[in-house]
Amino acid sequence: MVVANAGAYLESWADELTSRANRVRNLIGDAHWLSDGSHKEALLRDFIQRHLPYHLSVSNGFIRSSSDRGNCSPEIDILIADASMHAPLFAESDLYITPPISVAAHIQVKTSYAKSELVSALQNIHDSQIIIAAHARPEKVWRAVCFYTVPDSRTPVSVIDTLEVSLRELAQSDWPATNAALEHIFPTCIVALSNWVIFFSIAEEKIVTLRLFELGKLSAACAMGDLFAALRRWSGGDVTGDLDRLIESLSIPTPIVRKIDLGVR
Repeated sequence: MVVANAGAYLESWADELTSRANRVRNLIGDAHWLSDGSHKEALLRDFIQRHLPYHLSVSNGFIRSSSDRGNCSPEIDILIADASMHAPLFAESDLYITPPISVAAHIQVKTSYAKSELVSALQNIHDSQIIIAAHARPEKVWRAVCFYTVPDSRTPVSVIDTLEVSLRELAQSDWPATNAALEHIFPTCIVALSNWVIFFSIAEEKIVTLRLFELGKLSAACAMGDLFAALRRWSGGDVTGDLDRLIESLSIPTPIVRKIDLGVR
């Protein structure tokens, strides 16, 4: 892939998503926030679909095991599934109900970064991953939370502070009772499309490392690039591709790193 201005090209991804989302908000204001939220989910689904292999589908929906011991996930804003692994249990319009074995990725979409929205999204990812872990390999599934905006008052440090508080609260609730490994129930990343992206890693039990990259409008491309790489691996393709090399050619700032021991109150 040869791009004359790689930075501008990748930044245009965030511009495209936010400008299309703002058209609806500018027209309806705060009158119909549910419609506005659904529109944001649809925009991101459409964007992802245009960059995926044809054998993968993008929808909103649910993960449902067909076994007696299985149950149903919360509603998932963006569900990426591989019908070649198992046909969907239900598929009409943009609603899919699919078994765990065919789930390649899932994303929760939120309008603005706030603790309540963050906790809700983290719990949804946890619950969905627990169902996957009972019937398939959760480590193969890419999962994320996507925020369209961040309040101007939010600094990167305050973003991580809120995330740490939220993770501690959830880890001290029902999370320790699960059988899935900790790294399998956390998001792969959290992204604010035009601000930053946070990647999760776990090297030791109950110790989570957060790396926040302040990338501005490149944040969307960085998160999407990681998603597309994960889906290539899911499909048996190359680990890296042209998009990865394009991102790597740019100057990436040193991340803000936070280690959190969830075993310590």
